[in-house]
Amino acid sequence: MATTVTPQSVTALDTAGVTTVTTTVNAAHPQQGRFYNSTTWAAANPIWFHPTFASGVYLMLAARRWYAATPSTTTPGSYSSYSEDTAPCWCLFNAVTGSRTDVSNAVTHMPRRVTASSATLTGAASRAPNYVYPLLSATVNGTRCGVLQHFTLTTSGSVTLVAEEVLPATSTVVFDKGVQYDTPYLMVYGTDSSGNVYRMRKHWGRVGVNTTSPAFSKLPVGIGTGTASWEYYTGQGYSVDASEAAPLLPVDDSTSTTAGHHLTSIGPLSFASLGKNTVLTTVMVSSGAVTGQAWVSRSGRPFTRLGSPVPLGTQGSSYLGGGMQLQPQLHALSDSSVLYVSTIKGNGSLLTSWASLAVS
Repeated sequence: MATTVTPQSVTALDTAGVTTVTTTVNAAHPQQGRFYNSTTWAAANPIWFHPTFASGVYLMLAARRWYAATPSTTTPGSYSSYSEDTAPCWCLFNAVTGSRTDVSNAVTHMPRRVTASSATLTGAASRAPNYVYPLLSATVNGTRCGVLQHFTLTTSGSVTLVAEEVLPATSTVVFDKGVQYDTPYLMVYGTDSSGNVYRMRKHWGRVGVNTTSPAFSKLPVGIGTGTASWEYYTGQGYSVDASEAAPLLPVDDSTSTTAGHHLTSIGPLSFASLGKNTVLTTVMVSSGAVTGQAWVSRSGRPFTRLGSPVPLGTQGSSYLGGGMQLQPQLHALSDSSVLYVSTIKGNGSLLTSWASLAVS
């Protein structure tokens, strides 16, 4: 990889330069979009970035990519033709130069063990420094479900799939909308047919092995060899009984017609913690217009709106099925802000943009 440091443009929002090189190409700022090329990664829908042990090198997980593309002769970052890959993809890249290397012997697709007729990357979480937990929405044996994976990174640069499991579902809820690391748990989120948000949890080290034994699920972290079952949020605590699952905490939002109701989302959720503040994002739709909305819970209080809705496209055309993907593992220029990335389909382009969300 190149060792010459390229000055970041004024649009850089993080200290490493990830937000600059992965933003859609901008003719006015040559540093932007240095990650992309028309052959292998002409455009992408990034979901998660994990810092590796190599200085300035990140693992990127993407929900889709364009490749074998023909660049537009008039609009940088736009293509007159392209091939699209909607399988979960990944690569390693330098946050300053944008230069890429493939993961694990030129494998572009993230590996998985379960056989699925379709799979989409909806979210991910990291446990620093070397664990990554992607969440897939998949169709297995004709049924939609969540698939949670556990990858580990080594100092030599290898990335290995060490565990994976098809997530349980209740009679009404599919847990495939988001994953959050909140030590010592992995929290996985799902929705019912009305979009109400539910949550279940399990110890971060027990992905792939389950037991319904309450004795094992209550073992303290690091004690014994038992593996925990998933525990469902009940509104007042957690239970291994899926029939006790309840929607997430009510919204305290006097500006909304849904004031006092539970959180809802039609798309992926994303999460970040800043001190005593928990931030999450949801996806809403009105008359076909899709928007992302950030929410904040301060010291465990009910969630309230944070900032204005963010346009994510139009259902059936420019909306790609994603959301506001929070990136708390990246260092924002402001300690009181969290970064997020979103992607909308444009005219011959994937418009990937970054923004900073202030959390006072």
